[in-house]
Amino acid sequence: MAAAGASATNEAHRQKALAEAHEREAALAHDKAVRFGLAGVTEKRVPSELAPLSSLGYHLLPDRAWPGNRSAQVDLIVVGPLGVHMVDTKAWKGVSIHEGRIFGSQADVTEDSASLADLVYQAKGILVTVGLAPTEVHAVAHQRT
Repeated sequence: MAAAGASATNEAHRQKALAEAHEREAALAHDKAVRFGLAGVTEKRVPSELAPLSSLGYHLLPDRAWPGNRSAQVDLIVVGPLGVHMVDTKAWKGVSIHEGRIFGSQADVTEDSASLADLVYQAKGILVTVGLAPTEVHAVAHQRT
């Protein structure tokens, strides 16, 4: 026979653990919302800062779909006399490389950088079919602090 109050005590522990899990998820969601808010600001700034390139024959294509990915997008594609530049804007407080890994704002962003490199590689393969030399397609990780 269970001791008096055992089931209530167990339920209290379960509810506390559940509340703590929700608090962790809420904190993660809040941090993600802050990062996306900052990304929205920085991604708007870059095209406006590069707008003068239009007079030099460049075309700015913001927020283009990332092939093969439903949610990802390329922040900006700059097309002009010196080729195609795929710009990924980052709001990192610092960039460092340790043991072959790339860190931005102290988070490991190696996979993000590899994804941009893969996209550029794919674009080179496609654009070469229309006569653009592979050396004319570039990746740019633009850091905003």
